[in-house]
Amino acid sequence: MNERQSSTETTKTEMRTFWSKQWRIPVPDDWPSSVELLKGYLWGFQEHFQIAANSLLEQSLDLVGLKTETRVIVFGLDEANDGYKVGLMEHDKDLLEANWSALGPATAMGFWNSDELNSLQTDPRIDELQRTARLNRHRGEAIRGILQDVPSLVSFRLSVGMPARAHELPVYVVIAVPWSAYNQAPRLQTKMRDRFRVTQSLIDGVIDEIHALAWRACFIPDAGDGFGVLGASPNEIARRAAARLVSSVLLCSGYHINSGSDDIISAISALPYEGRAGSGRILLADANNQHVDRLAILTEAVPLRSIRAMRKLLEAAGPAGDVLVNDGDAVGFGVLSSDYPEWDESAFHIEMLARGRWSLIAGSCPLIEVVDGRPVLPGSPFARDTFADLSERLLGTSEVSDLERIIELACNHPHGTMLIFSSNAELESRRLSAQAWRIEPRKLSSALLRQFMDIDGALLFDPTGRCHAIAVILDGEAADKGDRSRGSRFNNAIRYQDSSVPESVVIVVSTDGTIDVLPNIPARVSRRYVAETVRAFADDVAAGLTDENWAALNRQREIVLAHRFYLSQDQCDIANRALQDLHSAQLGAGGFALVSPTLRPNPEMNASYFLAENR
Repeated sequence: MNERQSSTETTKTEMRTFWSKQWRIPVPDDWPSSVELLKGYLWGFQEHFQIAANSLLEQSLDLVGLKTETRVIVFGLDEANDGYKVGLMEHDKDLLEANWSALGPATAMGFWNSDELNSLQTDPRIDELQRTARLNRHRGEAIRGILQDVPSLVSFRLSVGMPARAHELPVYVVIAVPWSAYNQAPRLQTKMRDRFRVTQSLIDGVIDEIHALAWRACFIPDAGDGFGVLGASPNEIARRAAARLVSSVLLCSGYHINSGSDDIISAISALPYEGRAGSGRILLADANNQHVDRLAILTEAVPLRSIRAMRKLLEAAGPAGDVLVNDGDAVGFGVLSSDYPEWDESAFHIEMLARGRWSLIAGSCPLIEVVDGRPVLPGSPFARDTFADLSERLLGTSEVSDLERIIELACNHPHGTMLIFSSNAELESRRLSAQAWRIEPRKLSSALLRQFMDIDGALLFDPTGRCHAIAVILDGEAADKGDRSRGSRFNNAIRYQDSSVPESVVIVVSTDGTIDVLPNIPARVSRRYVAETVRAFADDVAAGLTDENWAALNRQREIVLAHRFYLSQDQCDIANRALQDLHSAQLGAGGFALVSPTLRPNPEMNASYFLAENR
């Protein structure tokens, strides 16, 4: 280290010591490391609050296209003169393995090494608030770091919310999402832009929204007593998560004051122009960005909020140029140059896919798709695993790559369509010949398939992907399995499959973007897993209810109920006794007990619903 570097480090140390005394925030070496662990509840309904928050998180993630099991942890943490007090519930005892003594030094290290210390506000109150927020943020990062080393949490991506100082100890909420699920969402690489935090993905938006709602709910007396604990539905959380992501993208493009822009974009996409559905593309970027080629500049900018004017401008967009939006105004037409570095994340595209349907794209990576205001993760919109399972069970084939190609084309069709994959397409094409156009069986090109999908009626294929008929009008008797809230395309498919026809898998693509894979039958499961699940639940209930296993028994109960379709009469009897015993024990302990339905064997259950090796 040279003399100048030594002098700089000395100055930093002196300044840190000075401000440490002024702010009463210890430096790393002076931070107490002792920890007092307190077991018990911070308030009476803490466990109910925690379960409800986790349930809402899972429902919200499922709604946007990510089905996974998560974990929400609620605990208390406070600083004392000689260290920390940590309040944990009994069933979160795995957190006892965390190195809590490292929390203080890790918090101080992050706080004092932050570049944010170079920014001081002249107003004392604002400076104090910002300093407290920075300290809380670095403490949250320190908590995340020590919990990430707990063996039971290693496979989870953790996030820690701001402390709610509403109880004896400040309350922290930790959200744990499996890394394998979290990494499925496309995301931005930018974490901060112009000192504002960036929501990197739709999943991060959901997590941030749950944190915000949980923090607010902690200040409500007896939080967790009753339903609607966080005061929002999964649909509301999904929409707010999308709003967070869109706002961050606009921020990165240079548009800072952008509240409500996601609703404006949805309104533009939903507005027809002379009867035509939405189309075209918007380029979000600074007009002076060196990677933007400005092709035609308007003499008078059009505000993004001018929905009709923006919809008309989009009619002029096409392969030669996009509508260029700079700082919330359409300023003309332009394109992103081929040398644009995607890592820069300063320019984005909004692509209008159909009426009420649009996609937000960073470089070549779609971040989110919105259908009639409902945000979902981009990617294949149909359930691949479900289709593969049904194809093997009903069509007798496990090779579905050609079939998936056809389905992908249908999913992107702007007006909706229907595909029938029949186990005996030759027989069906002859039977339906009076209400279809039969063709010589062959595999068709993507271009020709798109053309045929424009015709009313379904396309009929065999298990190899050869097309046997087009414009097929389906028959079938009226049945009680339809859905009056859905259109004729969906209900015709239900009636068709409910009739005496060869085994088939039907893909229904509705105009509103909804995609159904029919028949909607339970997946195959392991016979052994079902038996072991019921037996383990009954044994654990018989062992007795304790504070440590209360939450675990509730989770086991949910798993048993989720597999009720597969249960035999004996298994129903065992499960019913255990459910009743659990309910009585929870009520006897003065706790909150859910009422369980009486389980009965399902008449449609048979051996085909078990995996082949278990039958």
